Amino acid sequence: MKTEYRRDMQHSYLVVIPDQQPESSYPLRMITENTIPGLLSCSCRRMDEDVLLYYDVTSRISLKQRCSCKKITGEEVLVLCKSLAYTLAELDEYLLEAGYLLLEMEYIFVDAQVKEVLFCCVPGTDRKIEESFCSLMEELLPLLDHQNQEGIMIGYGFYHYAVQEVFSLEGFMKQIEVCTDHLKKKEEKEQFCDYEPEQEKTQEENVQILLEEEPEERHSAAVTLAAAGILI
Repeated sequence: MKTEYRRDMQHSYLVVIPDQQPESSYPLRMITENTIPGLLSCSCRRMDEDVLLYYDVTSRISLKQRCSCKKITGEEVLVLCKSLAYTLAELDEYLLEAGYLLLEMEYIFVDAQVKEVLFCCVPGTDRKIEESFCSLMEELLPLLDHQNQEGIMIGYGFYHYAVQEVFSLEGFMKQIEVCTDHLKKKEEKEQFCDYEPEQEKTQEENVQILLEEEPEERHSAAVTLAAAGILI
């Protein structure tokens, strides 16, 4: 497979020439005539006997470029996997093979915040989704932010799923749910921990105010605070 980047006045394209020309025109029609969620917009051109696929990557960078300048977080890995699961479901709706997806990091494109992930769908490729996903996770693991325990848990969780013999969309979705729930509990715990010191500080401020009051005012305020359960 040959690839290169081309630009015109307004757009940037990843141009792909598949090693094998699609045996049927159906996949090409599906990806060029439809806007399929999760996939880069694609147009088809011909040069001699070759089919050239133009993928619009305007205002996006490859995942490889993104990870070359900053470690990837567990949250971003989760976004990537959710996007992949969503895209696989969409491919099934259009009767397109999951193996058409290029899961190498240089062919996965993201926005600056890694909130949206788009994939290249290349008819004519012959790849097994389980092998492609396993290779992707092996590539991502060294690029994880190892200062973030939750990120490590999420990354290795998906890697352990990837090395299984059987890859299914249903099983993949269950792994996503497990990681999502774990991350949600972690965020709830952090919010609770952030709340406690603030409460303690408020009580200390109330006591300090009480000590600065005149004796009679202090007694009245102490009764009020004790009634509220602030003073013990």
